[in-house]
Amino acid sequence: MKEKRNGNVEAFRTVLMAGIVALHILGHGHLLELSSGPAEKVLWLIESLAYPSVNCFVIITGYYQSQNSFKLHKVISLMAQMLFWSIGCYCIYLLAGGVNTWKGMLQTLLPWLVGDSWFAIVYLALYLVSPFLNAFIQNTNQKQMMKTTAVLVVFGCAPVLSDKLGIYAMTLPWFVALYFVGAMLRMDMPKRRPLAWGSLFVLGVAGLWLSRITSFPGQSFAVSNLFWRYNSFAVLGAAVAAFLLVLWCPVRTWPKWVYGVSGVTFGIYLIHDHADLRQIIWDRWVSALLPAQITLKDIWLMPALLLVIFIVCALMESGRKRFFSALHAEELFFKLTENIKMRLNK
Repeated sequence: MKEKRNGNVEAFRTVLMAGIVALHILGHGHLLELSSGPAEKVLWLIESLAYPSVNCFVIITGYYQSQNSFKLHKVISLMAQMLFWSIGCYCIYLLAGGVNTWKGMLQTLLPWLVGDSWFAIVYLALYLVSPFLNAFIQNTNQKQMMKTTAVLVVFGCAPVLSDKLGIYAMTLPWFVALYFVGAMLRMDMPKRRPLAWGSLFVLGVAGLWLSRITSFPGQSFAVSNLFWRYNSFAVLGAAVAAFLLVLWCPVRTWPKWVYGVSGVTFGIYLIHDHADLRQIIWDRWVSALLPAQITLKDIWLMPALLLVIFIVCALMESGRKRFFSALHAEELFFKLTENIKMRLNK
């Protein structure tokens, strides 16, 4: 039986994707690089608030998928979505004057293996290994689950102390750790203490922000690395706290459009962060709108860019879903899945 969608979590997905787009505007869009003084502090605060978004997405996946069955047709659907936007965005890039290369074509046709979207590739890999993770999760007790999750988290967060291992936060082992965190919250929900968890979120965000706007005597990479990694304790703590606050939110009724927007969030990610399209969006279009130096009076550009990019990409993904629906793609994926199962069972 399909689990009823939680309106709070669906609304949260939309907020998280808005946060991820904000991170890319600040980074790829060079807003942080061009800012100084009070404006820089404000933009770093926005960056700090949005930074736990990626972890939250994976924790949500673990929370729900750990109790759901693996569906091969969902894998095929996800791969088809990735391929569609890989080809579509590459075509937009070429039409906008981009240069066609063999490497670009290879990444376009094989986005699941050699594509440049690390999050999408690792997320797909996480779903593929989820049946093996669930086999352990669903057949263990609470005590064993807590110990296993603690080990995964400790060894996952330890690399922040080494600058050479910062890339660990973008790998499958860290996503597995986050998956177990979500599953653990599902198995043993902490007591309802909004003040405590709200304080943890504030402390995590404050740590991120202060580590960027404050200069310490003899400061080295380790000071900021203790915070500015997806696998830092500060970011993980803020992500867990934010998710729990959302689950405990007293609002229970949400309009239908919230569920609709939530359903296109992954597509928004695939479009706006496409490696080649980034060159057009950020280096050509966005850079033309930005002043040489961003001050407080230019802060409005941040939410304006966020709104435009989010809405345009959401409409594009909605169009893709309608196109697939007209082709009865989901039915085709399901039939393909059944044929694969029949051949494997022979």
